[in-house]
Amino acid sequence: MSDNNIRTSRPELGEYICALPVERHMLYFIQTDTDIIIIRILSQHQDAGRHLNWQ
Repeated sequence: MSDNNIRTSRPELGEYICALPVERHMLYFIQTDTDIIIIRILSQHQDAGRHLNWQ
């Protein structure tokens, strides 16, 4: 993977969860050495803590 760091770590949502704003949405994902796993796409107005309760 590229060394670009465009994400924001969100440890309060889960150990490896990151977020990236895209227009009016937030992408929540986990990045491994070879993959990016999209967990959820939410409107920026939605409560991530409520909608990412998957642990």
